[in-house]
Amino acid sequence: MSRSPLPFLGALTLSLLLAAGCGGSQQDDLVVLDTPPAGDSPAMASETAVEPQADALQTRLVSHMTRARTMGVGDFRQAWPQHSALVTEMLEDCRQMMRQMGMTPPRQFTSVETALETDLTRIPSLDDAALRSLLPDHLDRVQTVIEMRQEMMDDM
Repeated sequence: MSRSPLPFLGALTLSLLLAAGCGGSQQDDLVVLDTPPAGDSPAMASETAVEPQADALQTRLVSHMTRARTMGVGDFRQAWPQHSALVTEMLEDCRQMMRQMGMTPPRQFTSVETALETDLTRIPSLDDAALRSLLPDHLDRVQTVIEMRQEMMDDM
């Protein structure tokens, strides 16, 4: 069932504005509302329980990635606990969606998943120069999974 992108885009815009406009510590900037988009129709309420959570996760992922791409190495290290938890949650959510859809994980997903799991293990021990070098590729891998995840959500 295809859903109108308007509620998702509204929530995304709000999340981005909140993330960009919040003052305070770096950690505060990473906080995004974890609620389903407002204005859901009664027809949407009959959809699977996964979808409202998926929309909230997708909103958090997109907002976080917008912020992560502008972070320096020091800020990224500070945000690492939240980043690694979010990437882990995203990967598990993708696996769960594929199981629910009776889908064998595509080779591209498996390859990126393996690389991300390696990143999650390696990044905490990297020095600043190595992290600076790895970070663009890591964030590109995260973005690839976000896009695959969105395609799966669109197919649900």
